[in-house]
Amino acid sequence: MRVTRLLFLGFSKSRLIPYLSLPMVRTYVTFMESIGVLAMVILGGMGSIPGAVLGATIVTVLNLQVLTELSLRLSALRQSGGLMPLLGIPWTQFPNQLEPAKYQRMVFGIVLIVMMIFRTEGLLPAVRRRLEIQEALHGDADDADQPAKEA
Repeated sequence: MRVTRLLFLGFSKSRLIPYLSLPMVRTYVTFMESIGVLAMVILGGMGSIPGAVLGATIVTVLNLQVLTELSLRLSALRQSGGLMPLLGIPWTQFPNQLEPAKYQRMVFGIVLIVMMIFRTEGLLPAVRRRLEIQEALHGDADDADQPAKEA
């Protein structure tokens, strides 16, 4: 009986919502937000709260300040009518599609790849995570150098 009541309640509310025009609470996360959070954690350091805060700060500043500022400066250069240094091409011929703010996904991808290649543990890793990575990188080579002990 209770299940039937809940079924009809859910159905009636789903039919009523479009007519109420109330603002709906957004409960989903977009792909770009997921990539942003992933970049924050990997950049700062997995398992480290100060590292995650540092990563979040860097990614937010990169997204809101640096990419936006580069886009504004690039559009100002296009409107100025000057020439590109070393190339001698007018800025007005530079395509409008090449704006740094539009390539946020690519910038975050490059940051993730560079961090995974050069600094696997992040900028401020947890002590445990740093020891695990050092052991994985250097532990196998130490074991290979030592001769096997006989029982």
